[in-house]
This record gives sequence, C-alpha cells and structure tokens, in this order.
Amino acid sequence: MQYPLHTRKEEGWVKLEIKVNAQGTVDNIHVIAANPPRVLDRSALRAYKKAKFLPEIINGKAVSKTIIQRVDFKLAED
Repeated sequence: MQYPLHTRKEEGWVKLEIKVNAQGTVDNIHVIAANPPRVLDRSALRAYKKAKFLPEIINGKAVSKTIIQRVDFKLAED
C-alpha cells in the first residue's frame, strides 16, 4: 500500500467496513473511523477496493459477509 504523496510524514490508521460478496470480491467499502481523520482514507480505500477475499462458507455454500478491517500506516525507521 502506498502513502499519498502529501502525507508521507504522517502515521495513523483507517478502519474500513467491507462487504465481501460470495465470489470474494468487494461489493461495498467505506471508512467508519480514522486517525487522523480523512488524511489516509483514500489510500486505504484504494488498496482494499481491489482486494480478493475467501468468501465465508455456510452449509457448503459461499455467502456474502461484512468485515471490519483496520489499516495501519507506519513510517519506516531509518
């Protein structure tokens, strides 16, 4: 995941709510919390929008599921 250019000196986190369909792709995604607010949201959304997940299996059948994912942004130590 890449830092946005204007925030490369910021650390923080973004908590996402992600609806994964039965095929394991993202149907819907949005930010439910972030620190600092709105600074790293776009990078987190961009990274997870294209993610592939293993769908939940119930009674042998793949089903949709909503998950909560926290994305941490930490700067590398020199």
